[in-house]
Amino acid sequence: MADDANDILYSHSTRSWRRSRWWHWHPQKWWIFAVGILGALTFTFLALGGPERAVPTLQATPKQIHDVTLESCSSIAKPAFAPRRVYLHAGGLRGEGIGSVLHHFKQSIVFSRLLDAEFVLASNVDSDNRYFTSKIYNGPILDPQKYAFDARNSCRIRDFIPDSERDRFTRGVCDHQPWALERARKLQHSMSRCTSVVDFNEAEITQDLNGCIMDWVKDRFHPASKFPYDPLPPFHPPKRPIRVGIHIRWGDTAKQEDLTPSALLEHKFYGSFSLRKMLSTLRDIRKLAGKSGIKLTVAMENADKRVLDLLEEKDYVLLDSRAEDDLDDMRKLSENDILLLGESSWGVLVHLIAPPGLTLVDGGAAQKFSNTTGLGRDVIYMKDYTPEKLRAALFPVQKD
Repeated sequence: MADDANDILYSHSTRSWRRSRWWHWHPQKWWIFAVGILGALTFTFLALGGPERAVPTLQATPKQIHDVTLESCSSIAKPAFAPRRVYLHAGGLRGEGIGSVLHHFKQSIVFSRLLDAEFVLASNVDSDNRYFTSKIYNGPILDPQKYAFDARNSCRIRDFIPDSERDRFTRGVCDHQPWALERARKLQHSMSRCTSVVDFNEAEITQDLNGCIMDWVKDRFHPASKFPYDPLPPFHPPKRPIRVGIHIRWGDTAKQEDLTPSALLEHKFYGSFSLRKMLSTLRDIRKLAGKSGIKLTVAMENADKRVLDLLEEKDYVLLDSRAEDDLDDMRKLSENDILLLGESSWGVLVHLIAPPGLTLVDGGAAQKFSNTTGLGRDVIYMKDYTPEKLRAALFPVQKD
């Protein structure tokens, strides 16, 4: 079979080679034909023709023909690889933080994955007081050569999925509902000729569905291959300090400047772990840590000393960087065995990119942490929390 294929390649290439060589040798000699028409073609050819030129024979090998073909094409500029199709979210982004803004293009992420396209955010307006959202979300992956926008047959996603059907279709895909998966297959087929996809939707607000995109978020922000992590061994007592990360949302304390430390303990936070629960949980973790102790990291924008003094921990790492370093702070906070988080969207994003471990959640009504345990990180809501559950989650292999 291989010989037959070689014969086909050889015979076809030889004919093409002969034709191309003939055309290359003789286009400047059309006057020969005029002389031939007058009856002197043969004599003229013998008299004026140059030295005899070699013609490829049947003894030429397919490899030789193949080499000639490659050489003849070497002058044509070709990419070393086919650029990946781009899914461009061109809808305007609101002036929100890096976590909250994700609520406005989760559907687009799901669609881009269905279409095997690279999701790209259109540039947002930079401001000294805002996160540079498109730079943060695009920065880790964009290579101008790999992701150049190909507009030869650019398609609008709303021509294939009306805006009114986006939410239901996305949820159906994420829930693996048969009707949605069948529609997804039809979508893939109908958009197979699209060289790029543009999404102008600006109406999406999706606070849940993080479980459907968490692997995408992790690959984009914090891939394990680039950020290796030493997990806590599953045996008790631990041989190293238990690493604990806390996010205290700046907005939860910024307007409470008149509160005393004791009043802060009772203050109801919107997106953070309540302080009284936080202190109680930290005591439980210290008991489990024993002699190894804990290593505490606190992320708090415009850190409030009143709050930090309540943590009963003298040695801790404080993450309070400028907006342009926000992603770096997020990564550092995620790299902890235990995370104490509220439902701040920034904190949720920390959980999504975190390595295997445990996240304790104060709240949960918005379902932001639903179905987000698929990559090895457990979630315990504080309404279900007990010290026994904490121990079982951290140390599933009991030695004492």
